[in-house]
Amino acid sequence: HCTRACDTLRVILTTFLEVIRSNTDPWGSCTLGVDVSREERVSKCVECKAWLLRIRTLPENPKIGTNLQQLQNMMVDL
Repeated sequence: HCTRACDTLRVILTTFLEVIRSNTDPWGSCTLGVDVSREERVSKCVECKAWLLRIRTLPENPKIGTNLQQLQNMMVDL
């Protein structure tokens, strides 16, 4: 289960990490007016970022090995 979870997280990070970063950046694209789809996207990205920050702070676990540490290193700039 731990290996499968790490593999899934790796796919999520490689696919969506830049999207999450760009949508949670306070200096990101500011638009005039109401952009409902952007507000929803930002809200979802903020929630994802919160979960990723929780995962990043997990302690080392010998059952998982280096898989989790590699993933935490991918999230260092989050």
